[in-house]
Amino acid sequence: MQRSSATADGKRVFLTGASSGIGLATARALIECGCQVWGTSRQIARLPTGLENFHPIALDLTDEGSILTGFSKAQSEAGGRFDVLINNAGGGWFGPALQMPTSDLREQFQTLVFGPLALIQLALPAMRAASPPRGLVINITSLAAKLPLPYAAAYSAAKAALSSFSATLRMEEADVTAAGAIRFVDVQPGDICTDFNRALHMPDALRDPAAVVADPAIAAAQRTLHVSNHDVDTGPSPDFIAQHLCRIVQAANPPVVLACGTFYQATLGSLAVRFLPARWLERSIRQHFASR
Repeated sequence: MQRSSATADGKRVFLTGASSGIGLATARALIECGCQVWGTSRQIARLPTGLENFHPIALDLTDEGSILTGFSKAQSEAGGRFDVLINNAGGGWFGPALQMPTSDLREQFQTLVFGPLALIQLALPAMRAASPPRGLVINITSLAAKLPLPYAAAYSAAKAALSSFSATLRMEEADVTAAGAIRFVDVQPGDICTDFNRALHMPDALRDPAAVVADPAIAAAQRTLHVSNHDVDTGPSPDFIAQHLCRIVQAANPPVVLACGTFYQATLGSLAVRFLPARWLERSIRQHFASR
């Protein structure tokens, strides 16, 4: 794959969730602009093979031992430090919040919050020790962090938590190293055309969208899932987000927060969060998911 002359040339990137969707597209795009990418998956066999400058790493964000072992192995291969950490891996549980098993709730936060924070804690010491200190952490959160999705309560809450952590870390790091030496970027995609919805964990009653159910919460979740599937299937491709991430990696002064997706979601949705009263915003979201 031919390299460009972009400023990302030669950067060492640690990328979680690199086996499919946004992660795989990002790995390919970063390699094209000259980066070395250490990409992770719980199942290493799912990672691409024969891709120049791609280094497969087995890592399970629900297993603290796997996080430490996988990152340590990758960082050693990278010469002791990464220039960029991209927390991308994720997954979701869909269904009425009151029916969500506690074990699934804990796993959701482990994957989307505690796992990424553990990787940040592992990556930052070497970034700080560089001469001069430098590094970039990109947390892939979601527009759901500020536009909560009905029947995806844990996912929305976990993404909001990681988004808030990103802002806090950015302020704290400015007190430790020179302001801007280590940057934290919160990337908030909307619906992207991936297999994310097909991999959702959900109650068995939701797996058949044509099933007639007596539970009104499940019936409402069915309608919401139908609209959500349409939004995902008609959303931008993963390459759209991958190109945004490449530009952030190349930028001398990247944005601190970037909402990206369709005009309706990323632009109008962000404006709605800023200007609509909470009651109106929630009503608008509910009306959207009842629109089809």
